[in-house]
Amino acid sequence: MKDDLPKIITLYDPACGSGGMLTERREYLLAIGVKSSAIQLSGTEINPETYVICKSDLIIKGVDPSGMHLGNTITDNAFADKSFGYMLTNPPYGKSWKTDREKT
Repeated sequence: MKDDLPKIITLYDPACGSGGMLTERREYLLAIGVKSSAIQLSGTEINPETYVICKSDLIIKGVDPSGMHLGNTITDNAFADKSFGYMLTNPPYGKSWKTDREKT
């Protein structure tokens, strides 16, 4: 299975929250033998406090946090110029996107 993966694994979560899904997927990849240097995490979080928790957690775990972006995935696509091999997300259920839809 590991041999079927690309040399560099790019993961993106457009509603990353505190980054739990990204770090859990990273842990899985490490467990199957993927090198840490071959895993790149990226994400966007709209809530400033949760964004800081995400970046702090990545730093504590020794992961480069530069792929995390504070912003609104719907109205501010910080990754429009990038491609990702894998995307995972658990959309926020407590946020109304009505005003964001009107901005697009």
